[in-house]
Amino acid sequence: MAGAVVPSGMAAPRYAGWWRRVGAWLIDWCIFLVPSLLLSIPFILEIFEQIANAQSGPVGVEEIGTAPLALLMVGSLILNVGFIAYEIIMNGGPRGQTVGKMALSIQVRDADNFGPIGYGKAAVRYFVGYALVAACWIPGIVDCLFPLWDEKKQTIHDKAANSVVLDVRR
Repeated sequence: MAGAVVPSGMAAPRYAGWWRRVGAWLIDWCIFLVPSLLLSIPFILEIFEQIANAQSGPVGVEEIGTAPLALLMVGSLILNVGFIAYEIIMNGGPRGQTVGKMALSIQVRDADNFGPIGYGKAAVRYFVGYALVAACWIPGIVDCLFPLWDEKKQTIHDKAANSVVLDVRR
């Protein structure tokens, strides 16, 4: 596939640098991590209390009870589904920006026409990135570092979705 053709009247694209992309990801991750930890504290404390009150020996689910563990698991599932939806909806929407990307003035765009990528490509982009991390971490690390040497500063998941991340500072 040849390089993207810049629509007439549009300046050549400025691809977002690696640090801006990482910073945006960290902001987005914290948006979900902080509430997750705050909501988990009562259940984690309950589990620790049950462990402390248990008799000597190994502590299993019988001693702790299933309610705190079940609530932690359901909460984790809800937060993960929420994060996936957030990434797909925000990156696939007309702005192509999550809150972290807005804060750092970067934007996910179609590599061919620099328009929005849409929700389908945003889903491909997310799940390819997730699959690379799930494949024993090394492919995920390579994916994360890929913009450091790629001409368009794309990750592997960007290439899979035919997307680029642009620096939209004025």
